Amino acid sequence: MVSRLGKDTDALLYEKKNITDFVDKESIQGIVTRVHGKSEWTEDGPDGKQLTKRIKTTVDSPLINAYSGIVFEQQFTNNDIRTEQELKNWLTLKFSTENIDKPSRTIELDTNIVDETEVALGDKLNLKYLKHDVDMLIRMTKYQYDGFNNRYIKSLSGMP
Repeated sequence: MVSRLGKDTDALLYEKKNITDFVDKESIQGIVTRVHGKSEWTEDGPDGKQLTKRIKTTVDSPLINAYSGIVFEQQFTNNDIRTEQELKNWLTLKFSTENIDKPSRTIELDTNIVDETEVALGDKLNLKYLKHDVDMLIRMTKYQYDGFNNRYIKSLSGMP
């Protein structure tokens, strides 16, 4: 849902222009650097009896040594996979597409909003905060809005 919500805007949030407060939070809670995978299924044997087949494998993240030698492990199961190589490829995708081995980052900021640019929940905004070495696109996840005057008040929160 998050990837479908909002649109890309050309709105610029800049430290000397329209940002009044800035908090950058990074967390390694929920991070995984080693995944164990398994697949289990049954097949008909040559004598007509049901045989249970199992494969198991382990894949380490490329970032496994980045967290002071601490290994964060998790088990995954995909019973549709039939070879060890397919299981390894599926587990590797957890790191490259789901980014389970990277810390989560949340940027919260207050702004006096974006040059009358109309923004909505989920929209992408361009954040430049050079003092904290931040130059990235963030998503708007909450704001304060004055419904009586039909305008944004100031509060805006974002995540990369």
